[in-house]
Amino acid sequence: VQALNDKAASVRSRAAFALAKTRQPVPEAVPRLTAMLSDSDRQCRFAAAFALGRVATSAEAPLPELRRLQGEVDPYVRASAALSLWRFAGDSHSTIRTLLDILETENGRFFAVECLGEMGAEAKSALPALWSAVQTRPADTGEMDRELPGLRLQAAEAIVKIYPPSPEAISVIIQAMNEAPWLTSRGIVTLGQLGPIAKSAIPTLEKALGGTNEAIRRVAAEALRKIAQQRGVNGTNK
Repeated sequence: VQALNDKAASVRSRAAFALAKTRQPVPEAVPRLTAMLSDSDRQCRFAAAFALGRVATSAEAPLPELRRLQGEVDPYVRASAALSLWRFAGDSHSTIRTLLDILETENGRFFAVECLGEMGAEAKSALPALWSAVQTRPADTGEMDRELPGLRLQAAEAIVKIYPPSPEAISVIIQAMNEAPWLTSRGIVTLGQLGPIAKSAIPTLEKALGGTNEAIRRVAAEALRKIAQQRGVNGTNK
């Protein structure tokens, strides 16, 4: 909490993000995080808006300041403010509208998709836009080609958080892993977190388990363990 008062903007923003990871009420940090919403540094405003949604209670929430940030040009600040407002005030319609607007732009769209996934079932109205992102294909080769598998993976992850019975989204995650080897570890971790609904990915995970990359083998084994364990707990392991 003391680091939120540091003279260096980078230290203040890192402190705010670290607090956000706790996802626990930290009442003593709320006044300083609220002040950071007006910080001259963009990253600090982003971090403060992001952290408030995780460490402040609805009673402590600085709603007027967060609403003001929804008019910011920076998409990360806008998205963080919108998500925190949803957590505090429950206005899913306004939050989804803001996030979908950001999804239409190149800068910030990955974070907008992540935020929609965090909203879970309340973001069902965003599913058509997320499916559109999943189906995105490059018109030609270029620098953006490298980003598209990641965007499709992120959108698929959001879809299964919003509407878990989505076998098509599981297929997209597997496809993104095949298209972009650098996404393999992340995709495997996601499949493991999904538990039994990712059972169609077991052959892919078993293939990864037999590969030569030790790190990939390790996360594949953990994912298979989670899928099998949760299937057993749910009584579906037959």
